[in-house]
Amino acid sequence: MAMDLKLSDEQLQQLVSTALLKAMSPEDRDALFAKAIGDLLQRDTGNSYDKRPRVMRILDEAVQQVARKMIADWLERDPEAQSKIRAVYSEAFEMVFVGEHRTHMVEAIVSGIDRALRGDRY
Repeated sequence: MAMDLKLSDEQLQQLVSTALLKAMSPEDRDALFAKAIGDLLQRDTGNSYDKRPRVMRILDEAVQQVARKMIADWLERDPEAQSKIRAVYSEAFEMVFVGEHRTHMVEAIVSGIDRALRGDRY
């Protein structure tokens, strides 16, 4: 009799994690947690421009996600805020595409096309 067991990736990860932790001695588990926490607190030494500890980057990302959600919710509820933002962007687009900055925008586009055609990305 075959059994068809379907687990999500999250369920499988939880199952494996639990099994590994139960199989470890308390000393090994303590050492694993100490190493994991130490790694999270250690500053990045790689090629990344962001040298903050990984835990700080994770927390920063979480805060940014919450802030984006709060702002999105606020904008959905406040038509006046939506209108003000549209007005600012409309004015900016007008300046760039029609007004005083149009020539600079056209030159930047021409330069980008020229570099792309020559294979010169920088």
